[in-house]
Amino acid sequence: MAIQFSIIDEIKKVAEIAQQAKNIPLYQKILDVQANLLKMQEHILKLETENKELKDKLKVSKNVVYESNAYWTTENDKKDGPYCSHCYDKEKLLIRMPDNLNHAYATCSECKNTYQIRPDRNQTPPDWY
Repeated sequence: MAIQFSIIDEIKKVAEIAQQAKNIPLYQKILDVQANLLKMQEHILKLETENKELKDKLKVSKNVVYESNAYWTTENDKKDGPYCSHCYDKEKLLIRMPDNLNHAYATCSECKNTYQIRPDRNQTPPDWY
């Protein structure tokens, strides 16, 4: 970004010289170049932001594992979750599902699906699911 700002500063200086010399066509062309440079700068910023978001998603996806009908994240040998398998499979969204019924089932607050996340517990979900 420092290079882009120095280029903008130089263009401003050249524009001032063209304006003082009363060279209107040159001055207008310099203003056009400056406007295009600003558009490019905005586009670069957008791409840098998108790149960071994609890198963050990639980092998360490397730490997501499917187990017991749900997704879980693992980092530094610490397991976190459960996250809804439907929402992650469809949109790559990690929607935490709170445990219920003695931690045997979990329900997604987004898509309302209920999953048995502890198959070792032989409980059936209540009718209100």
